[in-house]
Amino acid sequence: MREIGNEFFGKLSQSLSGTDGQLQVMESKVPIEKQLEFFRIVNSLKTRSLPSVDEQIELLDKSGMTEEDTNIILASLAVSCDVKAFRALERFREGNSCDFADMACMQARMMLQSEFSDKHIIFISTGLGGRDDKLRYTALFRSNRHLVFSAYQRDLIEKEIPYYIGHNGGEVEEIELGDNYFVLVYLQEITGGVKLLLDGAIGECNRYGDFIDTSYLVTNVRRFCMEDVERELRKHEEGVSDTDM
Repeated sequence: MREIGNEFFGKLSQSLSGTDGQLQVMESKVPIEKQLEFFRIVNSLKTRSLPSVDEQIELLDKSGMTEEDTNIILASLAVSCDVKAFRALERFREGNSCDFADMACMQARMMLQSEFSDKHIIFISTGLGGRDDKLRYTALFRSNRHLVFSAYQRDLIEKEIPYYIGHNGGEVEEIELGDNYFVLVYLQEITGGVKLLLDGAIGECNRYGDFIDTSYLVTNVRRFCMEDVERELRKHEEGVSDTDM
């Protein structure tokens, strides 16, 4: 995760805005590592000898299978483009909530939609997930000069930032306020400008005292943990230049 000053999010928005197809966001918060593992299994299916879809569905309902064998069947049913397979995956997920079941259901739904639609489905998946046509992001902000936020400033953060983001195509889900920092979890349209939106939200608050540092961290891979926050605050208090987290 780097400072928003890099061009990643801008390039992402630009590339997606030029696509000719229907964008679909994966809503589940599946860790990137699990997503990669799922697609590695999908890519390996061509070299595997597997039973028919009906036989795989029967196996999925049986107990005693190893996690590895279950994951292979989940991946195989997900790419079978078969309605029966999709229904079986949905039933399995209801009783076995797990990352692989989430990935399999999303993949199966996407393939069926592509099959029965005249539009190409473009699957957007991140570690934090999303909703409808919006991706979920988390951002970490610091106070200027490491000063503790006053009660008035905390009130501004809690009111002005959700208002600004909400009126510019986004939605704030959480604000976690510390003494001299705050963490924002929010949704934004896939093709929206991340830097533009966050800069505008900070600017609204800084009109009343310039108390938020305009340098911040943002990602859609995972949530910031307390260790991330403490490291970032310590780094700036010690005057160390920005590096990757």
